[in-house]
This record gives sequence, structure tokens and C-alpha cells, in this order.
Amino acid sequence: MTKTHDNSIELTGLSVRTSGFLLGVSVVFFAFTYAAGLHFDAGYPLSEPFWSVGSLVLGVACLALIWFDLREFRLPNLITLAMAVSGLLFTYAGQMPNALYAVALNAISGLVAYLGILALAWASTKLLGRQGIGLGDGKLLAAIACWMGPQVLPPILMISSGLGIFLSLLLQTLLRRSKTQPTGYIPFGPALCMSAWFLWNFSDLWPFMP
Repeated sequence: MTKTHDNSIELTGLSVRTSGFLLGVSVVFFAFTYAAGLHFDAGYPLSEPFWSVGSLVLGVACLALIWFDLREFRLPNLITLAMAVSGLLFTYAGQMPNALYAVALNAISGLVAYLGILALAWASTKLLGRQGIGLGDGKLLAAIACWMGPQVLPPILMISSGLGIFLSLLLQTLLRRSKTQPTGYIPFGPALCMSAWFLWNFSDLWPFMP
């Protein structure tokens, strides 16, 4: 974290070492989750080539977003937009013959998810004097909804909240050991990405998932 010429705060994210360690943990989590989901056949038909490609696209996008959020405390619009568009394309290809309905439903749920985060950010700014959640997180949540539909929103918010608390405690521990001054900001993107990946591979655990 640094200060600009006008004395405002510019977030620079975590160090390469800390970010690299957490990205490595994320890669291990993604690989283990995919292997477990494939073994137990607990999610989308991951053994089919079509859904395997979908898993690759979603996994790479999530890992890239995790890295950017850890290093720069931001989620690039280009990646989140590409993730949303690819999610709608996979929905269209995988939900025949009701593809148009499924795409419309996922797109609308993505819009609702973003507007919900936007309202939360506005309310926190008014009540607390600071934005409690970034709009990039809203775009990421919208992109996740484009992949898995409105049914994913309740469980992903529940799981990511727990992961966010765990990540906060882990970051505080790592920063103390490295004698780095905490910024007071916790990237929420990694928690959303990990939750999305878990639900993608274990969707059968939730009776309301498609």
C-alpha cells in the first residue's frame, strides 16, 4: 500500500512471495477438488469431453482472477467479462433444447447478483464511510451465475463468507510473520473463485442445483 501525490491510498496488493504461496494453495485445492468430484461423480458430468473443457476454462479463469486479486486487489474486467461470456456459451451448448431459456435465466441472475453487490457497496459507503466490497467482486459473482445459474447464489455466498473469514485469518498470520504492515483490505475474489469451483465439482450436494 502506497500514497499518491494527492495523499490518497493506492492499493498495491500482497507481495509476490505471499501471493505465490496462496496461488499454490489454490492450485492444489483446485486439483484435489476436481479429482474428488470426478471420482465421486458428484457434479456436472466431468468425465464428458464437453464439460471437461468447461472445467478447464472455468478453472483457468478463476486461478487468473485469484492471482490478480492477491497481487493488485482488483479483478480485471477483461477476465471477468470473458468468464461471463464463456459461461453463457457453455450454458447454451449444454442445455439443449431449452438453451435460450437457460441463457436468459443465467444472464438475468448475473445482473441481479451484480446489482445486489452494487447496493451492498453503496450502503456500506453511506453507513460506514468506506466501500465494504469491491464492484469487481460483483462482476465476478455475476460471471459465476452465468456459468451455473441463480441456484448457485445462496450456497456460494454462504461458502465464500466462511472462506473469506479463513483467508482473512491466514493473511493476518502471513503478514505478521513477514513483518508487513496490514492494509486493512482483504481480497474476496479468491473466496468466490474457490466456492464456485467447489460447487461446480460437487453440485449434486445441493438438491436445488441443476
